[in-house]
Amino acid sequence: DFDMVGLQEADAGSLRSGFVNQTQYLAEAAEFPYWSRQPNRKVAQFAASSNGLLTRIKPKEVLDYPLPGRIPGRGALWVRFASGDAELVLVVAHLSLGPAARKRQLAFIAELIGKQRHAVLMGDLNCSAHGEELKGLFRQTSLVPPTKQTPATYPSWQPRRAIDHILATSKISIEELWTLPHPVSDHLPLAARVRLPEALKGLR
Repeated sequence: DFDMVGLQEADAGSLRSGFVNQTQYLAEAAEFPYWSRQPNRKVAQFAASSNGLLTRIKPKEVLDYPLPGRIPGRGALWVRFASGDAELVLVVAHLSLGPAARKRQLAFIAELIGKQRHAVLMGDLNCSAHGEELKGLFRQTSLVPPTKQTPATYPSWQPRRAIDHILATSKISIEELWTLPHPVSDHLPLAARVRLPEALKGLR
């Protein structure tokens, strides 16, 4: 029932997944007409992690960006929908575990988003939405801190930490945030109901 789904650590087709591209599999199983994947880290033939996006809205442009870090393998998937006043930028990201690396990665993402009026950042950010690390992102972009409490998503069997986020610019209203049950991942999926401004109503 979702219009867009962001994925992190989906296998791109290796021994771990039985050589199944999990992003493609999910898109076809859930009847999403458009999907993109960003391979990030490959371990021989055993594992091939990637970010992914499933969408019912046709993207106008999709770009892959490796994120800075001492250990390579983190990335941001940058997607643009429509153009002009109706343009929406969506970024799916998976940030590092270390705070120093996350700071550099968030600065990089801030440059990608810039002062875009209509933007959404979602993914495993590995930090709190109200901590020091995201304050720089909010200063450098039009993204705003969540007005609703972000549910804890990690670990999935006993969630205590809210480190997965769906953040939007001020003109996009996030009306509800909730988690979905998931028996496989170590994170619970985070879901949002979003109200778009009039300028973006044509996206659907």
